[in-house]
Amino acid sequence: MDRNPLEILKQGAKLLEPLLVSRGSRFNVVGDGRGSGGDFAVGEFRSRDRSLEVHFRYSLGLVTYYLGALSMGHIDYMRSVLGKRYASHYPAFSIDPLDAFRDLLLDLQAHSLGVP
Repeated sequence: MDRNPLEILKQGAKLLEPLLVSRGSRFNVVGDGRGSGGDFAVGEFRSRDRSLEVHFRYSLGLVTYYLGALSMGHIDYMRSVLGKRYASHYPAFSIDPLDAFRDLLLDLQAHSLGVP
């Protein structure tokens, strides 16, 4: 598998698109480059004042929900929905970096009433 963060981010977004596009969101790459930790890419699914931002470096990292100026990370969001930490599919560990996007999709399908 290609280990280019931008390409993996785009491939991962393709896995999320059927659900999020059906809700009116569009995916855009927000940025990519090289930081002190290596190459990275950032993208978002946006619909009006709501967005889901995803960061990829060596694996899917930060996943943040935005509603206007308010934001919440995926782990905290899932804890608020499920009532306990780490009961969600994402984050998990896998050799295949796209598995993290698949796990995130499972969480979004089951628990994302307000996600774009």
